[in-house]
Amino acid sequence: MSKRHHIIDNDNLANKRFGLIYTKKCGWIDLGHAYPDSASKLWESILNERSQHNDSSSQNNFTVEYSQSMGSKKYNANTFVGKSKKFEIQKGLSLDIKKSIALSIVLKVSLEFETMQSNWFYSLITDSGFSSEDLISNIIGVYRAIYPTINFLEICQPVSKSESTYIWDKFGAVGALKNRTLSPYLYPLQDEPTTYPRKSVLPAILNTIKPTQEGSYFNEVR
Repeated sequence: MSKRHHIIDNDNLANKRFGLIYTKKCGWIDLGHAYPDSASKLWESILNERSQHNDSSSQNNFTVEYSQSMGSKKYNANTFVGKSKKFEIQKGLSLDIKKSIALSIVLKVSLEFETMQSNWFYSLITDSGFSSEDLISNIIGVYRAIYPTINFLEICQPVSKSESTYIWDKFGAVGALKNRTLSPYLYPLQDEPTTYPRKSVLPAILNTIKPTQEGSYFNEVR
């Protein structure tokens, strides 16, 4: 759950695992969500067709697991919940299909995790369910995992800390505006005449991977 004091400046972002920034092209980005750590592990397993956690793979399939979680000290120091799912994936797929599967898995888990956070009980702990930056940041994390040499954060055009703080103070916390889509909310900067946030589209390079339907090349293991 991002707070105002999490806002950081836009220097050396590629190496930062935590912090909140605002960008001209992608809106708010949570650097923790956008950091490619967990997405990289998922992608390496899919790319190399390697089962995780010593799960056995067959001649035709292998299994992967992906999870998202949150913790809070508001009521209990050990409050820790999340969503974890296992998937069986067909072997021998093309590189493009593997990319599509990786994005699809992250989106599926992300949507279920955000839905869980929106539940009335968890809303007592956090307002983060479908916070405006969540899904967009997760998408960026997948792209950073698959294309580690491309600086997607710079492509999103981050603004200064003072400009980001201005947007927070004028339009409210990131959790106040919910986003259940893959289109970012863009907010007016200080020198812009627009007075309200608007939905936009991600930069073209962040739309090159298309999700694939579950059941064609991969399935959740229940």
